[in-house]
Amino acid sequence: MEHFIIDAHSHLWLRQDTVVNGRRISPLSNGRADFMGEERQMLPPFMIDGRNTAEVFLSNMDYAQVAAAVVVQEFIDGEQNEYLAEVARKYPDRFFVNGMCEFREPGFLPQAVGLMDAGFRGLAIPAHRLPLEDGKRVWLNSPEMMELFKEMERRGVILSITLADGDMQVAEMKEVIEECPGLKVAIGHFGMVTTEGWMEQIKLARAANVMVEAGGITWLFNSEF
Repeated sequence: MEHFIIDAHSHLWLRQDTVVNGRRISPLSNGRADFMGEERQMLPPFMIDGRNTAEVFLSNMDYAQVAAAVVVQEFIDGEQNEYLAEVARKYPDRFFVNGMCEFREPGFLPQAVGLMDAGFRGLAIPAHRLPLEDGKRVWLNSPEMMELFKEMERRGVILSITLADGDMQVAEMKEVIEECPGLKVAIGHFGMVTTEGWMEQIKLARAANVMVEAGGITWLFNSEF
């Protein structure tokens, strides 16, 4: 039996330049970035131009014998829909790309439908950033979200989602899973494995349409190096 290695959680961008919770994220030199007021190593130091491109990633994938990769999106990346659509056209057998909308504000549904119409077969929701710093919260079981999930279910579009620490959003996700039993869901960051209550996220995978992927565990366990 032939086996294939799939990277289930990766990121690509041409330029990481955005604002999250009123704080800027922008590239510096040698793979570093101004990350919300702190200087962080966002890329390997040999990627000196700040570009996290498909071509560099493909070179690493080939070296590691990785057959294909799922590309998610996160607000800290900045929206990369145009670039990822290009990546999918150039490398359809190597990358499965997810579109992303401005889910932090109401009225995102038309954009999401537009991304699906444009050919995106998956949508990424960085739900761990939806409890907003100003005390507001975007609920995963809100009417607009539920309408989106039902449309994704109808079209066979996959949901890639990362949840807030522990069980904060688990009840909302349970409702989504129950209402949309045909919606394929990939829960990222291994359920935020290093945080209290993380097993409640893992239990969501008891549903036949839900799986858990391990993207981000090197970050979560970074203190152990």
